Amino acid sequence: MCVSRKLADPAADLHRSAVTPSGTATWQHGAMPRLLLAAPLVAALALSLAVSAPVASAAPKVTVQKKVKPGKRAAARLAGFPARARVMIQLQPTAYRDGNGFGIALKRRWRTNAKGRGGIRFRMPRHYFACSSFDDCSRKRWRRGSRVDVNVCTLDPRTAACARAVARIR
Repeated sequence: MCVSRKLADPAADLHRSAVTPSGTATWQHGAMPRLLLAAPLVAALALSLAVSAPVASAAPKVTVQKKVKPGKRAAARLAGFPARARVMIQLQPTAYRDGNGFGIALKRRWRTNAKGRGGIRFRMPRHYFACSSFDDCSRKRWRRGSRVDVNVCTLDPRTAACARAVARIR
């Protein structure tokens, strides 16, 4: 708050910022001590936001091998997920991407490391499920040359994150 008043002794006020020719001084009460206390706090806040911003803004990413064979081992690498998050894998034919009733979810769960990264090894199932209704599901074999979406998602809804990669069935 800026206050203006006539001063009898211009040197009496330590916080004044200027004295006009008519003898009027303007000053801010206690502005300098508050500014000196606030500056390190603002700098620390800005530094913490700058350091944490790349981690928080990193989009989750999953990479898988180009070709997978049903019944054989497959591998995936994760990056950009929340730290120590539990994740699951869902496999779905790319032709039915985002459709309901097609695909298979693996029962096993994995956990990312403290940096949100991880390596996953799993056995590619020989079949997936195709459901036309809740009680009418049939097992289908993966077709050679078709593509499969490997969806990796976190299990905690508070830190929801998903990523998708595509592999080809050989």
